[in-house]
Amino acid sequence: MASRARRWVWVRRPIWRNRLCGRRPDCRIGCLPGRYRFAGTFSVVGATQLTLGWEYGSYRFTRYRKAAAEVPSLVAPAGTDLEYVRLASEALAEARDLINTPANDLGPAELGEAVQRLALQHEAECRIIVGEDLLRQNYPLIYEVGKGSAREPRLIDMRWGKTRRIRW
Repeated sequence: MASRARRWVWVRRPIWRNRLCGRRPDCRIGCLPGRYRFAGTFSVVGATQLTLGWEYGSYRFTRYRKAAAEVPSLVAPAGTDLEYVRLASEALAEARDLINTPANDLGPAELGEAVQRLALQHEAECRIIVGEDLLRQNYPLIYEVGKGSAREPRLIDMRWGKTRRIRW
């Protein structure tokens, strides 16, 4: 059986010719405001993954600046599992917001509050051990490492799901 080789063509152009939106020199699609639609038909999984990829690519960290007035949007292909796309993109956006927040704005206390909000939202159990309580509950290494900071050290333990009951 003969295999067909795939050819990849790399086209290099001056940056000034590629600019469509001014944000990225390699901009091709999705940077200009408006509504976009994928051409063709896709399986349910394919349509869902394409839409999810669009949503992941549309993430913007806007904690310290205003969001763009108009962002590109996608008309989801037929068969897309929109509930899955919504939940997955919200989860990723929350994680990316935590990752992108600088340490001077997201210390142990702020991270603990974010985990508690998440635990309440999903009916999970959350326990936070702070400061000297770490020594009393046999977490001396976390306590010792945390002493190097002006902020109190803490252990955040969140448990979710139907597992056997674990004693704390």
